[in-house]
Amino acid sequence: MSTLDVFKVYARFGNFFRIHYTTGKLFRWDGDPREEIGYDKTIVFEGKVYSYEGGEGALEITLTPQILKSMITKQFALRLRNVGYRFRGDYRAYKLESQIGHTYSDFFSIFQGFEFRTVLVDESILLCIDPHIMLRINYSLGQLIQKGVPPSQLSDFSVTFSSEDERERIDGYLIEILKRESEEASFFCKIKGYRDFAEVMAPVDSVFPESRPELIQELLRKLGIEYDVVALQRQLSFLDSKTASRDRLLKTLEIVKQLQNEIFPLQFGEFKVELEAEPVVIRS
Repeated sequence: MSTLDVFKVYARFGNFFRIHYTTGKLFRWDGDPREEIGYDKTIVFEGKVYSYEGGEGALEITLTPQILKSMITKQFALRLRNVGYRFRGDYRAYKLESQIGHTYSDFFSIFQGFEFRTVLVDESILLCIDPHIMLRINYSLGQLIQKGVPPSQLSDFSVTFSSEDERERIDGYLIEILKRESEEASFFCKIKGYRDFAEVMAPVDSVFPESRPELIQELLRKLGIEYDVVALQRQLSFLDSKTASRDRLLKTLEIVKQLQNEIFPLQFGEFKVELEAEPVVIRS
């Protein structure tokens, strides 16, 4: 695959920014030292454990761009978490303070974040950044019921029922809401888990709907509120802008500047990683 073809494959992820690095020592371990030296210092690449920290059972290796890219990706994500970013999936990040105000912010929140990828092109490592709007429902199913939504109207959509710190992960599919007659006003959700497909029961106050704009809009309608969440997301994502490419580039440059202030230079072991401020120019 040519360099241009690689760029085309990843073009949907946004603009590319070149990563510069000073290399250090990297080690391959015969066993699995992650509990001993820390998961944060290691990566697993093609079934082998690597770390920038050595020790008994570790062999210093010749660094390859593929392994280095994997290590940089992990350290970048760890650093994002350490300075307060939250994740939606593995590659979408945002901060709580990036919340965008709107009419019904008590019911759902909107955050300005970004999606990222690291890409290896001709042995150069590039960081791809794409501005991304993320939504989050603030009402649990219990709160929706308290606001007057009949439990019978709450089913057949994805939900999360993790702790507050893990709410970005979608846990399962809501089958129905049941009332336990032995307990006054006690509603429970019947959920099919996505991980093991087992059915579980969870109290309605700990279950939150998936934060899709179409679902948020439908739930607002059940509360008697007509609000075009889909149109709002399109507007904030520049999808309806006549200068969409320019708008997205300006927002991307703003994000990169913030990353340079908060994340880079990225340092781990003897490695030092820096990010260029200007995007890579792609020519056919």
